[in-house]
Amino acid sequence: MGPLDHLDMSAAELAERVQGDTWQAWVEAEPSLGRLDSWPELRELRGTEADQLLGALIRLAAKDGGDDELAARAVAHQVDTEIVGVAIEFNDLGPEVDQVVMASLWLEIRTFPWRRRTRAYATSLRYNTRQSALNYLLQPAADRRRLVSCDPVELIRSTAAKAHPEHEISADDVARGELVDYLRWCLEDGLITRDDAKLMLDLIEAGWQTLDSGVLRIRRGSCSLPAVQLVAADRGVSPKTIIRERNRVLALLRAGSSDYLLEVA
Repeated sequence: MGPLDHLDMSAAELAERVQGDTWQAWVEAEPSLGRLDSWPELRELRGTEADQLLGALIRLAAKDGGDDELAARAVAHQVDTEIVGVAIEFNDLGPEVDQVVMASLWLEIRTFPWRRRTRAYATSLRYNTRQSALNYLLQPAADRRRLVSCDPVELIRSTAAKAHPEHEISADDVARGELVDYLRWCLEDGLITRDDAKLMLDLIEAGWQTLDSGVLRIRRGSCSLPAVQLVAADRGVSPKTIIRERNRVLALLRAGSSDYLLEVA
């Protein structure tokens, strides 16, 4: 089995559903699809042209776009090779890998930020699906949530390590250097506000303040309860308020991560 086996429609079944009037409706909404006679022709394309037409399908599929679930199924089948690769990479993380990868892909398709992201669609879907699925699979079952966020510190740590393999990246390097660069990029792109950036920096700093208070390494960082409690106390609000705002900002940072990596790579 594979991830696409958990989708409720095979490629052949989908091709039958979207021919005729449905395909014409798609072409009317996205004229670039008019160069093709049917969706199966798109599955034969490769390269830049295929990726741009995939973008047309994504706009049709996104909930804040065409909100077309048939188009979402078409996108899933279009990136089947990339998604199978993700599942193979994680095949030692449990029997539910294929199902988790498919669920993560579906969520990424339906929430794709198509207004901002106008290229490298397949790469973006693969990267974000991989992050969501991995975060879910590595969480204890009792702590799992339907929506999974990517900690920007971990994103930047891995990016910095790849860029400077000869240098050991310290916590201070990440929090005060690359993280600041990423937050600045998000600010300039209008993805987050200054208050959002300040919250994340406060949480990162608070997370590392726990180093001297006996907090285990796995409980440090912006997603740790001790960090939340420190920032909440400093701001005079409840930890739940900080958690709610942190999760909102993390979702925004996660949405911009693929574009950031494409620009800095």
